[in-house]
Amino acid sequence: MKEHKTSKYRGVSFHRATGKWQAQIARKYDKRHLGYFEAEYDAACAYDAAIIKHDIGLINFPENFQLRRKKS
Repeated sequence: MKEHKTSKYRGVSFHRATGKWQAQIARKYDKRHLGYFEAEYDAACAYDAAIIKHDIGLINFPENFQLRRKKS
């Protein structure tokens, strides 16, 4: 039986060829690969950092980051 790993975190998926977790962000038609990680949690943290940097979406761990939004 094949093992199928899915992530419980947004922006994280298991990459079978490398056996690692990968993180990526997407905005409209643009996808950005953030890297491969041994731990699923580390991939989720990389995703959160990129989302905050680009101010483009929801994060996995809002309690770990202070969001500083631009004032309009």
